[in-house]
Amino acid sequence: MKKRLLLLFMYICSFICSIAPITVYFIVNNEKYVKSYEDVTKLCLGGFICAALVLLKILGKLKMPASTVTFGIVFLLSYLLKSITDDLMIFSLLALIGDISDKIFFGIPINRIKERLHIDKSADETEKRVERIMERYFRGGV
Repeated sequence: MKKRLLLLFMYICSFICSIAPITVYFIVNNEKYVKSYEDVTKLCLGGFICAALVLLKILGKLKMPASTVTFGIVFLLSYLLKSITDDLMIFSLLALIGDISDKIFFGIPINRIKERLHIDKSADETEKRVERIMERYFRGGV
């Protein structure tokens, strides 16, 4: 159970690590991007969509959809995040830094924990089967 909680904690930290560089940069330059209530609404909606995509990527559930859906998502995000597209190069660099740091600091440990959970589960199943066989063997011999 402790390993599962550790795995959950690692997933949460991985998510935070992925979005931290962009979030910090955005907060520092907040006045530049948020000029009206409409900008705030669009940025919040676009940010939630981006955060959901990052979370799906971290969990390994993000599959590339058909090209029409991909282009639709790109259009929607570019419309919603219009006020920050001037700094797209900076944001893409920060996203790259977040992704690389996520893979280095959390990707490897998460894979090790998942592998260890799988090994422990297999060992438990094998132990249960051996116990049943031994129980039948000793019961039949008595």
